[in-house]
Amino acid sequence: MTIPSGSGLTHERSIGWTGGCFALAFGAPVVSLERSVECALDETFSQDRVDDASGVSCSGLTPTKVERIWGVAAKAHGFGTLGFSAALWDCDRTSGQTVERLRPSCDHTHVVSIWTRGTTVSELYFDNKLRFRRVRRRGTFQLSRAGESLRVLLSETSGSCLDLYLPVSLLASVVGTEFDYGDGGRLELLPLKLEADPVITRLGDEMAAEIERPGVATQAALDAAALTLCVNLVRRWSNLSGVVRPSRAGLTTAQVRKATSYLKDTMHRDVSLQTLAEQVGLSPFHFARAFKAAVGVPPHQYQIRLRMMRARELLENTMYSVGEVATQVGYDDASYFSRVFRREHGVSPGQFRRAKVS
Repeated sequence: MTIPSGSGLTHERSIGWTGGCFALAFGAPVVSLERSVECALDETFSQDRVDDASGVSCSGLTPTKVERIWGVAAKAHGFGTLGFSAALWDCDRTSGQTVERLRPSCDHTHVVSIWTRGTTVSELYFDNKLRFRRVRRRGTFQLSRAGESLRVLLSETSGSCLDLYLPVSLLASVVGTEFDYGDGGRLELLPLKLEADPVITRLGDEMAAEIERPGVATQAALDAAALTLCVNLVRRWSNLSGVVRPSRAGLTTAQVRKATSYLKDTMHRDVSLQTLAEQVGLSPFHFARAFKAAVGVPPHQYQIRLRMMRARELLENTMYSVGEVATQVGYDDASYFSRVFRREHGVSPGQFRRAKVS
């Protein structure tokens, strides 16, 4: 394992790394290790506050910062434009060994951890107090609220975990704009145990697939996921559940026309939710909800549809190769473009072209 410079971690405790987690033998003392990790986190936060992978100013947890602290790369990670980010961690099966994951407290970030594949027996401690010991299965999630330290013991582990890093300021902004509820100062997320939520399960599956095979619309997809997660947390897992109602203000016809025209003109490149919202003078959260209500799909899905429509035209009316068509509509990876095309149209680009020719 790579030890972060100046972290205070040494090899004296026979610490191993297994699938993205610290692995210690049963009964091994961990107090000094936890303090050392906290020192590493403090050092990481004292560095430049612009995350080097996303370019977004951020004083909280991000995949890149957690990688520095743990000294290992995530299987995949992705960054939105609003401070929201995601990391996919693999945890390999262990035999006769407990896998331990330590994450010191951070006042700026909530972390939603979704088990996306396999099973594990989990024992979770928040602020050094046991909250639960249960079997984690695909689709279950846990919430680490800002300010809480986390210690997880995993045994009989085989699977993957997706961590979603949600800035406190982002959640408060959603409460203030999406729900017309001031600045979000009264919002408190509930102290959850291991939970199941179909919206969060679906979100985990979509984000894991998105960051493993990033495409032109990955940033926009992460921005949209941030909004979905925020709204769901407020509605179902906060002290405001059942109290606040979403704002009903929508888009005017002129705003819809301006937004869709902008997406058409920029279909070949990634467009952030922030940039789109600025075109019609709205907040990203209000715009995303209102756009879906007016058009029927989120902005990034609408952009994908525009690309696929243009791809159909090029396949039917030009001699461009599939790779050239992919580049024309904004995809650097022809294989990824082909998968998206098949998902949208039920056939591969080559099959579509042959059917039109015949």
